[in-house]
Amino acid sequence: MASNSDRIIAILALEKRRFRDKVYFITSLGFGDGSLDYRWKAGVQGRGPYRVVTDVATFGFDVGNTNRMMLLEYHPDLSVEAIQERCELELLIAPDVKPMPLPTQDDLHLMVTQVDPERYFLGKTVA
Repeated sequence: MASNSDRIIAILALEKRRFRDKVYFITSLGFGDGSLDYRWKAGVQGRGPYRVVTDVATFGFDVGNTNRMMLLEYHPDLSVEAIQERCELELLIAPDVKPMPLPTQDDLHLMVTQVDPERYFLGKTVA
């Protein structure tokens, strides 16, 4: 179902075990080998993954060129190098990569009271 969806946004923790050079199990088709016609040849209709949102970084994709995942923003307490250290795969870095803005008090209040009041995501910690 995800493979044929128009835009997919994955949410997960940034860990080496998840951001690997070689994938051993695929749950949803992404851009495969990166060739421009990979998804068409595979018979899927969706445009492919759009964003990967992690606890410390946001990634997009170099669609139409390499189709590789690309670092767009990172937590301001970290650096591009620190994000790369959390990945096994070599990251593609956006030319305009930047630190992400910290959430405002209003943003935090909204997250805790409306978006995740059961603290399903906010209560998790990454080892």
